[in-house]
Amino acid sequence: MTLPAVSIVTTEDNRLTQLAAQYDAAHAAKTAAEKRLKEITDGIKAELTLAAPGADDVRLDTPDLAKPLRLSLSYRNSVDTTKLKAELPEVYAAFSKSSPVWTLTTVKS
Repeated sequence: MTLPAVSIVTTEDNRLTQLAAQYDAAHAAKTAAEKRLKEITDGIKAELTLAAPGADDVRLDTPDLAKPLRLSLSYRNSVDTTKLKAELPEVYAAFSKSSPVWTLTTVKS
């Protein structure tokens, strides 16, 4: 059961308004930093795989890093839940679980 959204409008100077005033700038900085870090990480991965073709474990030591970096190959198993739900809905239902998660998002106009 989903309850209707509660709208909070505050103009008084309190912790909530102080945090809200910082949110947009902090979120924009985080997004930009994550994008730049992904570009750097992807570039390092590409350069290391070119520098050590066929290697499953590569270590990068350079004085420019606080600690060395390691690129290693690993495998991950996953379950195709869309296919499982479509082909074996009873199995999907038996092993599915629901957990509450609080998510803070920007309201779309």
